[in-house]
Amino acid sequence: MKKCPECLAINEDSSVFCNKCGQKLRTVRSNSFRNFIISIISIMSIIVIGAIIYFVLANFAQIDFSSFLNKGQESADAENSGTAILSKEELSADQTRVISLFGYPDQFMIIFDESYENKRIDTWIYFDMEALFIFENGTYDSSEQYYGGKSQESEYEVLPQDFMYAMTPLEVETLIGYDGTESIDESTGLNILTFGGGEIICIFNPDNELIIASKQNKLSDET
Repeated sequence: MKKCPECLAINEDSSVFCNKCGQKLRTVRSNSFRNFIISIISIMSIIVIGAIIYFVLANFAQIDFSSFLNKGQESADAENSGTAILSKEELSADQTRVISLFGYPDQFMIIFDESYENKRIDTWIYFDMEALFIFENGTYDSSEQYYGGKSQESEYEVLPQDFMYAMTPLEVETLIGYDGTESIDESTGLNILTFGGGEIICIFNPDNELIIASKQNKLSDET
């Protein structure tokens, strides 16, 4: 239940405005929210490890990333050939400020919360800083200490703003520039699209609309 800060009336948890005085109610954040984000990251890491093992055991052919070295030319070729240029999410002032200070994150995860008007939750990780930043709909929410090892430079030139809610698998493949490996999660029935042995993982709802996107750089052997 929510208590109105103005008149102290008791309202339902789902209420946005006070039923008595009309005051807008603040959304009460669960104390376990940060643990939820960390848990999601851990789950995605497990998926990555499982995907890598699968590809190794299946002797999956290694993807050729050489074309990424000339991404600008590819973009020009795509435009000339009539391939649609995908829209991008606009970075917020908070996100732009973080990027201006630290650059783009080594690893990121984007969750679109369909239970709350498709609220976008960005989690950005910087290995060298041992830090994790959380944004809600672009607004800075919090930061945590996070140690995940030392990252190698990624061969995928995709950024957080490249991913948008409800992108289709085809749109994601167009963004990445390669066909991904699709699989169905047995417990949820959701479609999972994987690139580069798990470096990029996208999860889609039953309507094949993007709800989670994760980019995880390969970890370096250096300690």
